[in-house]
Amino acid sequence: MPVYLPDEGVRRLPRRLIALLPAGDASPAVVAGGRLMMDARCFAELCGAELHVALIGTDHDTHSQSRALLAASASAGKVARQHCHHRDGDCATALDALCRSLPGSAFAVAATAPAALLEAAAAQPHGLLLVPATSGLSGKT
Repeated sequence: MPVYLPDEGVRRLPRRLIALLPAGDASPAVVAGGRLMMDARCFAELCGAELHVALIGTDHDTHSQSRALLAASASAGKVARQHCHHRDGDCATALDALCRSLPGSAFAVAATAPAALLEAAAAQPHGLLLVPATSGLSGKT
């Protein structure tokens, strides 16, 4: 079951939920990305938030695979093209830029995401939806 950790300073649900996908090797992220998008979609609908998806970081060796993962995840989550984002750089820098451009957002991240992405997301002053690898809000495993 996903766990939502609200930002301590905010007393309302987020206006936006941004599903975070790591750039790089897409093979393990494809399964996690599908679960993430299903649960992010359900959570966003429950709290009335706009769903976005963001590819975080850069891995030039697998750039085309990462972009394909972003497109597939957006499609799975029924995310509008204008709500798809890509931020280059290390995870902390990329998320700082994303936070500045989309205030009032919360992040959704797979528990299986790389440690750098999990740490950067947890360090931001935004709510965090942590999605496990199995059994989620969508009722599918």
